[in-house]
Amino acid sequence: GYALGGMLYAEVKNYALAAKYLKSAIAASEVPREDWYRLLLAIYYEDKKYSQAASLLTAMVSYFPTKKEYWQQLYAVYSTLGNDSESLAVMQLAYLNNLLTEEKELVNLARFYMYMEMPYKAALLIEETMKKGAMESSRENLEMLYQAYLSANELEAAVDTLFRISDLSPDRDVLLKFAQLKSEMF
Repeated sequence: GYALGGMLYAEVKNYALAAKYLKSAIAASEVPREDWYRLLLAIYYEDKKYSQAASLLTAMVSYFPTKKEYWQQLYAVYSTLGNDSESLAVMQLAYLNNLLTEEKELVNLARFYMYMEMPYKAALLIEETMKKGAMESSRENLEMLYQAYLSANELEAAVDTLFRISDLSPDRDVLLKFAQLKSEMF
């Protein structure tokens, strides 16, 4: 009954009552109903109640841990709220649960590590995913790897990465970077 009331109030855009009834339905239910959670989440988004959406999504990833979209929404909501550390933590958990599988997602995680001043973790992620074949060993990705190693002060690894870049497409920029790096090492 509560869920039906919540759905009806949502239809007429009375989001405050819809949320109240849906929360009651969820609390009274022994088994989580995904459709109720999704509707309540949509209401929170519609009302721009991102803190409540974050709390709800935390429950949703607990009840539905294999649903990648909930993890993505949770780290996006934390980012919207300006809570970058929580956003990164959620992304890391999604990665550890093998939910980040597309190259774009892995690149975003590596860039987020760099943004959060964790370049060595970014480098390890890039290396690992390239070895697994989940991330292409493209020039762009190798440049990101080079920057990660350089920022982490892992100069030997940065030099090795420059060699990998030059194998793909030798040019003067790579040779210049190599010379500059070698001069810094001595």
